[in-house]
Amino acid sequence: MESPVILPHEHVFSRFPGGREALAAEFLREELSRAARAGVTDIVDLTAYIDPVRYADLIGEVPVRLHACVGYYLSHSVSRPVREWSATRLEQRLLRKRARLRGRLPVAAVKVAAHQGTLSDFEGNAFRAVAAVHRSTGLPIVTHSPSGALEHLRLLCSLGVEPHRVMLSHPELELKGRRRRPFNEVLRSMRACLDEGALLCVTDITPLTSTADTARMTLVKELVELGYSDRLVVSGDRSWSVRGGRVVFRGATGPSDPGFLLALDARTKLAALDVKEGDLRRVFHENSAQFFGLI
Repeated sequence: MESPVILPHEHVFSRFPGGREALAAEFLREELSRAARAGVTDIVDLTAYIDPVRYADLIGEVPVRLHACVGYYLSHSVSRPVREWSATRLEQRLLRKRARLRGRLPVAAVKVAAHQGTLSDFEGNAFRAVAAVHRSTGLPIVTHSPSGALEHLRLLCSLGVEPHRVMLSHPELELKGRRRRPFNEVLRSMRACLDEGALLCVTDITPLTSTADTARMTLVKELVELGYSDRLVVSGDRSWSVRGGRVVFRGATGPSDPGFLLALDARTKLAALDVKEGDLRRVFHENSAQFFGLI
């Protein structure tokens, strides 16, 4: 029997237009029930720019444990006045949000994001605010780091955060795009983050019928073989939207789209690459359970 699964980087709490509450609720109950039947026990939502209380009331009881975050995403998701706030004021806002969630939804992490290693003024203040929230609450930190992951880690460590309390998301994205880097360079960069003690979250994965993520799966396999299976996690990073009276996953591949189960397709691919069951158990359950305190 396969081990249970924790999804550490998803977007259950996606935005939807007013008047679509019943449609969104039906969609989420169905998809979360499907995830539970497949062995998913917990999902950590990392949508930092919404109020998850709305969803707690909407969804009600579901068979998967949902965990929210507080934090800041990229500057375009934040109003212009907030972008000008000091780190202290940004910190206070997050602490108020966490207090509002108490008793409604468990908060599992603090989220922060940056485009690259060199931060804008807002991003720098957001990193300082998130580090302060971590120090006062003990919540672990999850970053959006498609570039500059090592710089982000070292900044957080300079602000008093222990590296093992940081999960750096999306470092594999340096394999693609206009600024893509060679496979071995990306592998070295990821190893440097792991050697300093951080966890890495790989999310750029595709369904079982696609081979578009072969390089990313190979990257995970090589890191496991190098002895890093205790500091790697994989998640689908799925979000959804309402379109034409239907709710669909963004980037959906058709009627058979795996939805929140995309990470399980990655597990199947890694098993086919001869990644051992014990390593898969760490990557898809144990590491997230320990990092977020879900044991």
